[in-house]
Amino acid sequence: MTPVAMLDLWANVLLGVVDLLVLAAVARWRGSALAVCAVGAAGAFVLAVVGGFAWSHEPFAPMRVACWVLFAHGPVDLALAGVLAFRAAPRQAAAMWLVTLAVAGVGIDAFLVEPRALDVTHYELRTDRVEEPIRIAVLADIQVETFTARERRVIEQTLAEEPDLVLLAGDYVQLADEREVEYLLEAEAWKELAAELEAPLGVYAVRGNAEVRSSWASDLFGGSDITSFRESASVDLGPLALTGLSFWDGFSTTQSVAATADFHVVLAHGPDFSLSDDVHADLLIAGHTHGGQVQLPFFGPLVTFSQIPRAQAAGGLFPLSGGRHLLVSRGIGLERKYAPLLRFLCRPELVVIDVVPVDWVWDE
Repeated sequence: MTPVAMLDLWANVLLGVVDLLVLAAVARWRGSALAVCAVGAAGAFVLAVVGGFAWSHEPFAPMRVACWVLFAHGPVDLALAGVLAFRAAPRQAAAMWLVTLAVAGVGIDAFLVEPRALDVTHYELRTDRVEEPIRIAVLADIQVETFTARERRVIEQTLAEEPDLVLLAGDYVQLADEREVEYLLEAEAWKELAAELEAPLGVYAVRGNAEVRSSWASDLFGGSDITSFRESASVDLGPLALTGLSFWDGFSTTQSVAATADFHVVLAHGPDFSLSDDVHADLLIAGHTHGGQVQLPFFGPLVTFSQIPRAQAAGGLFPLSGGRHLLVSRGIGLERKYAPLLRFLCRPELVVIDVVPVDWVWDE
């Protein structure tokens, strides 16, 4: 049994004990059912944080246990507590049932609907530095443990957009070191799938957080026509110049990239390099943030693991100083291992950006 599965097992055993205590208390103090459930929820979340950190110092472990509290044990407790308290406190029971329905709806959307609901997001960037339109497709954070028909559909949708250039912004296969055999099998599956990608100006890839092995480039792209940037480098593609940044350079806020005569695209996994005024390029592209995976109205992403502003980490195309633009993709997959597998108000996306001359008129 993997450490993640063990965490789930023990978390549910302990939370099951909390469930019994809460329901026993509600049965005794039916007129105060809401208060009892509130105290029980507070205790369960404390257990989630303390237990999650005790199990693993990774920040996602407490989040995972908290999701068990919020979307599994909590709704069940509220529903049953409403039944127990209905005769003594019908209004409280009704309130608990309404909360149960609301939380269940959010849970269904976050775990079952949004992670599978891929958006194809189109942007247009006008510039006087190209003579013909150039279509760029960006696939970021594919990040799976097992490749399925979903990932094949992403590749098919990418090809259907007929891009001139395909950029892969890191995080392809995320499996722990102890799962070496599975990693090799999935890396081979990804290699076969990615080999289907083609574009007139080529397909280029950078390393992400999930590529922890020194052999990542050959594991994932060996034998294919995909060019991987192991270190920061620039290539002349004719109508534009492309610079791919190494993993660490993508997170450097003092990164330097020289200007080019042509329209210049810089690709990295982490977006923090965009905070440097010494990156002389027209279009800066990154992933990594997943858009936060969970976004709240009027607040944005809960976590970003990036130094860029929260609004940018949420994903989109943003103007920067010096006529530059930053494109941050919400990504395609999900953070794995201890992270809860959900998205909320933050659908996965395939990004397509058309770089066109200022006075270009599209044919109707």
